[in-house]
Amino acid sequence: MRAYFPKAVATVGGLVLTAGFLASAPASATSSGQQTSAQEQQAKACRDYPKSYTKAKGKKNSGTATTGRRCADIQIKTGTDRLVQVCLKPSSGGLDCRGFKQTRAGVWKNLATNVADGTKFYFNFASKAYSKGKWAA
Repeated sequence: MRAYFPKAVATVGGLVLTAGFLASAPASATSSGQQTSAQEQQAKACRDYPKSYTKAKGKKNSGTATTGRRCADIQIKTGTDRLVQVCLKPSSGGLDCRGFKQTRAGVWKNLATNVADGTKFYFNFASKAYSKGKWAA
């Protein structure tokens, strides 16, 4: 019996460690899920106060707008499928244009995250076609 005792302890110890690891995994997944849910709730709350934009035919840019206190992100809902990017004009100067993202008609699309309140920005469209929709920032 003595010969098997260390092996049995090692096996039991391994099972305890494995069980401890597995027990902690769902907590991490729940925490991540809760964080995503909180971010989505904030994004939805931001969209409770949308503003309209209209981009004239022949132009690529919308007019300049300013972020507010309600939102940390800049989101857009276009009337038709479009390739759009947001260009930030930080108070420190310069221009920070984010990559183009594909939007789907009638669906909110997040173009920039964690943008400071009071930041000026505009939408840059890949097409010069007329565009109308809503934005939240």
